[in-house]
Amino acid sequence: MKSVIILAAGVGSRLRPLTNDCPKCMIEVAQQPLIKRLILQIRKFSLDSKIIVVGGYKVELLKKFLHKFDANIDLVINSDYLTTNNMESCRLGLETAPIGGCIIVNADCVYDDAIVKGMLEQKTSCIAVDSSQYFKENMKVRVEEGIVTKISKDLDDASDIKTSIDIYYFDKMDRRSLHKIMLNFNENNDLNQWTEVAIDRLVREKPVLPKEFSGNRWMEIDNLGDLEMAQKLFS
Repeated sequence: MKSVIILAAGVGSRLRPLTNDCPKCMIEVAQQPLIKRLILQIRKFSLDSKIIVVGGYKVELLKKFLHKFDANIDLVINSDYLTTNNMESCRLGLETAPIGGCIIVNADCVYDDAIVKGMLEQKTSCIAVDSSQYFKENMKVRVEEGIVTKISKDLDDASDIKTSIDIYYFDKMDRRSLHKIMLNFNENNDLNQWTEVAIDRLVREKPVLPKEFSGNRWMEIDNLGDLEMAQKLFS
């Protein structure tokens, strides 16, 4: 059984005033909250996947929403969301998830069905990418001989660089290795790190594949401009 960890603890300050009264993941695109759309897509293609949402900011609102929408979802609370980054949220999610393969996804992203379906069907560790677009603000990966060798925002546009679309799958063994990396950061009190920093450590040790989704719609929503683009893209 796969588990899906949805990272939804952040404040979403660049989306204010919309996030003054609700978590970022409850912002609507095409008249549907981001997190509801994602959960419906997961349920559509995999009824038995365990869904774990890691919340923090305005978590009581998120808790009420999830309970009314799908009571089988586990909500994990990152009470230190103001002083930690999403690696710590991911670590908490991994410690709750059943043993087995695991998808990790940010709650501020919106995807075509084909992307979610493709990742749920994946059996080998991979990073979802779109090689047809390059965005300076997005995470990118370097691919050498068919294997991801680095993930970072600070990668210049080149033939071996692909844009990450912020959804990942790790098999049972790689998920365990990723958790150990995150636990090491936690034990060293290095808590203000992106999940991708741990993934970057993992790809130095383990073969992780790129999973190509160019031609499909997706959008990471960090600010009001992104939200306006997403509304047009998914209307």
